[in-house]
Amino acid sequence: MRTVIINGANGYVASNFINNLLKQHYKVIALVRANKQDPEERMNEVLAHINDGKEINTSNLEVYNYFLNDRNFSMDENVLKSIFSGNVDYFHFAASLKYDEKSIDEISSGNWLITKTTQYSKSTRLNEIRPRNWKNQPEFASSNHLDEGTYMRVEKLKENPVVQGIDAIGGMVLTSYIDAGKIEIGPVFDIYSTNAIEGQRFSIPLRTGEKMFERFTVGGFLGYGTKSNELKYGLNFAWQLLPTDKFIIRGNYSDDYNLVSQDKYLRFIKKNPNTRGNGNFIAAITSKENNPYLKEEKNFNLIMEYNAREDISFEVSPYFLHSIETPDVHFTRNNVNYHTYNNYGILFNTRLAFGQYYDQYYFARVYYIDETPVINLSMDLGQVKLPGNTSDNFGMYAQFHGSISGKVNMGLTFMRYMVNGGYLFGGAPYDLLDMPAGSMSYGYAKYRYNLLHHSSFAHNLYTNVHLDFNGGGIILNRIPFMRKLKLREMASLKTHYGKLTGSYKPVFDLPGYYTTEMSKPYAEIGFGLTNIFKVLRMEYVRQLGGTYLNSGFTDKNGIFFRAEMSF
Repeated sequence: MRTVIINGANGYVASNFINNLLKQHYKVIALVRANKQDPEERMNEVLAHINDGKEINTSNLEVYNYFLNDRNFSMDENVLKSIFSGNVDYFHFAASLKYDEKSIDEISSGNWLITKTTQYSKSTRLNEIRPRNWKNQPEFASSNHLDEGTYMRVEKLKENPVVQGIDAIGGMVLTSYIDAGKIEIGPVFDIYSTNAIEGQRFSIPLRTGEKMFERFTVGGFLGYGTKSNELKYGLNFAWQLLPTDKFIIRGNYSDDYNLVSQDKYLRFIKKNPNTRGNGNFIAAITSKENNPYLKEEKNFNLIMEYNAREDISFEVSPYFLHSIETPDVHFTRNNVNYHTYNNYGILFNTRLAFGQYYDQYYFARVYYIDETPVINLSMDLGQVKLPGNTSDNFGMYAQFHGSISGKVNMGLTFMRYMVNGGYLFGGAPYDLLDMPAGSMSYGYAKYRYNLLHHSSFAHNLYTNVHLDFNGGGIILNRIPFMRKLKLREMASLKTHYGKLTGSYKPVFDLPGYYTTEMSKPYAEIGFGLTNIFKVLRMEYVRQLGGTYLNSGFTDKNGIFFRAEMSF
């Protein structure tokens, strides 16, 4: 009887694979990580779900508890030797990987599975090396060799239109770029947005792709506002100095409008966030009131990035910013109005990923949210220059900012989180304050707020919490006709707390549409469904508590939508 060993066995792809193997009378050894349930219960529960509750013969199935990153998979050495003895087929799956049923049928019908002979080593030297790096060690050198037939099967898989489609969509979602050959289009979320100054904003963002230059890219954007009848533009480049991404230099220049409330640290968490309008496409097309609080900017920055290894990266970014007032954004100091001002400085960021898995894309490392937290620690040092002010000590500021994001698995359910906080002190313009805001639309915001208006709080000492709970069908799957829809329960919590301290020395008067008063934390709580038609999330959000119901800068409740693809 043929033996197949599979780790991550309770994942959606792996469990479907195991289900088919058992029906074909293979002997299957399933490696499953325990949580509140023991591994065998978890495996049987998933198999029952796949077969709609019908019994399946599991006499050829053995289930073991394991942990991938521990020595010997956290298994007894004798047990490990016995199950890996002989010539067995071993498959590694990501337990969180999900595809829709149609894709499973298409992919599993092709001759694409790659089998490998598993080797076992008694070398004590490996105890000092992470298991994920064993493949590069001499003890397993022969197992790294793939024969010509394997490469042919991989190429056949790549030709599958379903796989190509999934890869293209996944790449666009993760990197915000569409691969069009020698040219890449993106960031795609900048193509269309809305704001009160430009009205409907259409942009053409492009850059050269990997098929043109492997280690260098140059690009930019050209944007047009239907209300302002203005053309805005930007130029950028990136250069990878070595064959690996250890050293990267990036440069950007733009003449454009940007939100006063933009979070300049968000780019360390979310790739290419929208800085001039609504945060996503649904928000752009369902906006109830366009955001008027933008300023015109001529911005130049240089980014020097050093990726020390998979766990840590450093970034140093000197910048220069020329800001120009707009109809609703003014720069007033002691009853004197300034049409423009300059500020320059240098931004430092350290990213601690603790070995979290990531995919390497063109000039981008995309980290996947899992149980390993990702921490970003930032420091911004700068100075403001006003027209006619020649003082060397005026307008000097510093800001410290930190964030942590990750995921907590709880059986079939999980919670994603992002928590940030910071402290700004010295003489700084008010747009450097933390300004939590919403989009005033029907689009659900992941890292912004849903009920807040375009202007609300303004604080120099602050913290924000974004929690996102996915029930995994734990309730809905108990209802027979709902189980077939594969809907997932959702709950969310967003909170902000902060204050304006005496250490902040305002360069300009804070506009009256912002408030610094905060007696209690602001909070939103939401309940809803995701995986609707595999692409949509719908959530009812309500303000928690009644402290800010009559503030004038927030709604009481609302229903919001977000495109979330589930595979």
